[in-house]
Amino acid sequence: MNFLNVSLALGAAAVLVPLIIHLFNRSRFKVVNWGAMHLLESVIRVNRKQVQLEQLILLLIRCAIPILLALCLARMVVTDWGPFLHRIVLPLAALACLILFALVPRLKVLCGLLCSACLLYVLAAETGLIGSGYAQKEISSKSMDVPSSSVILMDDSFSMNADGGFDTAGAFAEGFLKKLKKGSEATVVRMGGTASPIFDKPTSETKTLGERSGNLRAASDRVDLAGSFDTGIRATHDGQNAKREIILVSDFRKSDWERTSSSLAGLKERLENETLQPAITFIDVGGSSLENVSVESIDLSASSVGVGQKVLIRAELRNHGTKATYEGDLPVRLFINDEIEPVQETVVSLKPGETGQVLFPHEFSEAGSSTVTVEIGARDALDSDNRRSSSIAVLDRIGVLLVDGAPSEEWLQGETDFLKIALTPFEEAQVKKTIEAKDLIEASVTRIDDLTPADIKDGNQSVIVLANVPNLKDDQVSALASFVQNGGGLWLCLGDQVDGNWYNEVLGSEKNGLLPLDLFNLGGSLTDDSVRTKVVASYFEHPALSLFNDRRNGNLSDADLWRWHRLDESDPSAFREVTILARMENGDAFLAEKKVGKGVVIQMATSVDGDWSNVPVRSCYLPLAQQITTYLADQVTPPRNLPAGATFTHYLPEKEAGTKLTVQTPDGSAYVVKAVKRGTQAVAEFSETREPGTYEMSGEGIGKIKFVALASTRESLLERMSKEEILSAGAELSQTVDYIDASEKDALSQYLELDGNRTYGREMWKYLLLAVVLLIFLEVILQRVFGRVNS
Repeated sequence: MNFLNVSLALGAAAVLVPLIIHLFNRSRFKVVNWGAMHLLESVIRVNRKQVQLEQLILLLIRCAIPILLALCLARMVVTDWGPFLHRIVLPLAALACLILFALVPRLKVLCGLLCSACLLYVLAAETGLIGSGYAQKEISSKSMDVPSSSVILMDDSFSMNADGGFDTAGAFAEGFLKKLKKGSEATVVRMGGTASPIFDKPTSETKTLGERSGNLRAASDRVDLAGSFDTGIRATHDGQNAKREIILVSDFRKSDWERTSSSLAGLKERLENETLQPAITFIDVGGSSLENVSVESIDLSASSVGVGQKVLIRAELRNHGTKATYEGDLPVRLFINDEIEPVQETVVSLKPGETGQVLFPHEFSEAGSSTVTVEIGARDALDSDNRRSSSIAVLDRIGVLLVDGAPSEEWLQGETDFLKIALTPFEEAQVKKTIEAKDLIEASVTRIDDLTPADIKDGNQSVIVLANVPNLKDDQVSALASFVQNGGGLWLCLGDQVDGNWYNEVLGSEKNGLLPLDLFNLGGSLTDDSVRTKVVASYFEHPALSLFNDRRNGNLSDADLWRWHRLDESDPSAFREVTILARMENGDAFLAEKKVGKGVVIQMATSVDGDWSNVPVRSCYLPLAQQITTYLADQVTPPRNLPAGATFTHYLPEKEAGTKLTVQTPDGSAYVVKAVKRGTQAVAEFSETREPGTYEMSGEGIGKIKFVALASTRESLLERMSKEEILSAGAELSQTVDYIDASEKDALSQYLELDGNRTYGREMWKYLLLAVVLLIFLEVILQRVFGRVNS
């Protein structure tokens, strides 16, 4: 026996009330001797045992009433007859025999024997001396004829669109929910991306839930198996009915079930500890098609570009099939934003199991947030992965502030002169400023003494470069730290004017944290060629240097480094937060990076001018300066291409806190988000991104900002598990898992047939309530009968 409301079963303690009243009443009377007492002694001797029996019967009835009422309120569930008969039915039968024993003198012997037999049988059965004959005989119920607490785990990942699997799943869910008996409650959990119930709580409006389930779309990312089962177990644990079940409807792809053993083992332990364990059913709606091609990824040569600048869009394609072969006849198209017609198109060849790439160059004519989409024009098992998008920020200009620590009036003698030319080549060459000859970067130069905190905080720059700056004032440092913490980029270029102790103690302090690595001492020599070095020629993983993997963009190892600051890498705790982008041939760090708040600091060990190296006169200098600067500027903008389920973030000025923005999702739904103040900025966040695709955030004065939720490439792997593999995986979750193959027969009819052969516990509250009512009437009647007889 189990209880749906265990806490209410404690109400059985109310049995103490009639016991206490009985004992209290026994001690209340007084013995009064009077003259004719001796005349009643014979009568008392005759009726005393009868009166005591009657009082005992009334006491037992009064004790049984609160016990049965508590069990009724606790909603007792009987799963097998044995305990129910021993603990409820036979004791009540013994009480009935005892009543007949008191009321019908002619049946005293028979009733006494029956009462004794019931009690002895209960005692023997409970102690295990004899078998009850009913042990483990479960109470059965016809299919769908008892109320249930049901959970449907609906796989709505977009792989379910293959072979119409999701249509089958939706039809089953809708039909099943509409057939549930009145009093049932149900939950439908969408498994794609992050487990998400359609309604926050189980609902008794099962027909409405069925209609909602039938209208779902399979457009989410890969399923969250562990999270979905966890949600289902919690829902059945709190269920209001004895019949409980979890139904998983999925295509059972192998990629979904890989490496799930450990998480399922923990869930199995939870299921085994459930008082009323739910029945688990797996319904396989997958098809047999394997032929599928997909766009695996889109890589852009830059995450932000300027108007009129060329960006290279590279898409990686994969043929997942085993038969379909494309010999120069697989069309691939490039779309920009919401345009219906492709801006470029090409054809490629892809053999079974093969990957390929296409490269589209493109120039944007307008600034703003844009998306590029690559689409494969193929008819295959799964259309959802034939199209993939990526967001890109098209900028008018990137503001850069160059702080010159060693200015000079002579041409190319100032610390930032070479850097200014590298960042703004068209402006310096005084080329006619058409769109084709427009610098992406807008660089301005200032001296240390002219630098004010307002220039740092309120300027339009995304990047600040400290070029051979000896030190800064306290207010300048505070403004600089705030700038970086809020997402700004800082480039520290060292030199002969740098005060190493000040850098270590102030910029590198725990309060500011703006120095990736402490300055140790000076290395190299301006006069001794034997101690000079170069940058190690290697394959660069970091995006700030990755363009040098193509030698046509220059070679960092061509330049000679004559003098540099040695950066201290001896502190393991500090080094964990730092990334070394490039090293010199002698092992010293050349470029180091550190994330600070929302911003980034890059530290270069040598100078940015020609005093300590010949880098400025090498072909690698311009792309190095441009790439580091644009990389730092990219960090100002939060990422706009994130995995499905991640939170999209947009920064606004502090004064914009409270502004309401509208987010439009790929399915056309609109949500309103509010920007909240955080630090010195306002932040707008949106987390309902379980569906892959393009999301648009817009508001007054900010235009449209486009984010892309990227789908897992594993959704394109259509290889499915066999029945044996599905049952083996189910065994890791529960000892008993039923399997239905929806490809052989209608899933709902198979389920109804399966459910009709199942057994469930039955609630007994109706019968217990009836027993309580009968006992109350019986107590009143017996009280009058016993009183009349005694009088």
